[in-house]
Amino acid sequence: MPLKPVQGVNVPPVKQGSYLGICTRIVDLGEQRFQDQGLYKPRVSLMYELCGLSIDRGNGDEPRTVSFECNLVTYKKGDKVSEYRKMLETWLERELSDDEALKYPLSTFLGAPAELLIAKEGDRNRITAFSRPDDGQVIPAPRMELVLFELPDPDAPDKAARLAEVAESMKKLPVWQQERIKKSNTWARLNANTGRIAMPGSPPQAVDASSSTPTMPTVASAKASEPAASVPF
Repeated sequence: MPLKPVQGVNVPPVKQGSYLGICTRIVDLGEQRFQDQGLYKPRVSLMYELCGLSIDRGNGDEPRTVSFECNLVTYKKGDKVSEYRKMLETWLERELSDDEALKYPLSTFLGAPAELLIAKEGDRNRITAFSRPDDGQVIPAPRMELVLFELPDPDAPDKAARLAEVAESMKKLPVWQQERIKKSNTWARLNANTGRIAMPGSPPQAVDASSSTPTMPTVASAKASEPAASVPF
């Protein structure tokens, strides 16, 4: 059979505006290196299913989704606030103490609805703000499986035993996201005892210790038919 090129599916962004969404995936991306700063920083990705919106990518009707990604740090110095902490405080509609921000359980976002302000930037969308849905608003059940993924602590004594579990959990993620995780410093440390890795042409760098990093929840997944996690307000 001769090889033939396949036409890629161009997925247009949604229009700028406010949308009701449900968090269906929380993914620990590990320590990602920032070339301009020469530091590794923990990253997390939250994916939201947009209620009532669908798209056909060639495999039938699928829910529309949009993701939010940020450094998993909680610093707040004057007017400078990390994206992660800003998300929490906007969501909870109150300021958090440093200790509260550090200990807030990110896993409570999984399965929880939110009003999302979405911007259109070229051919992409970006979530710029989160807020609680109005009281009494009807929230449909998510169509997608709920997935919560965390990488184990590379310094934990049981990391070797958990690697098989992590590898199995990663199968729930898209290939591009799996590859990104495997390029992280965290993944390298989990799979070797050589300490931190160096990017091509660069010496090993330290993880940014200038700001606090909250702890991700444990690896888990849930089906959309199971009760959605609620966020305490």
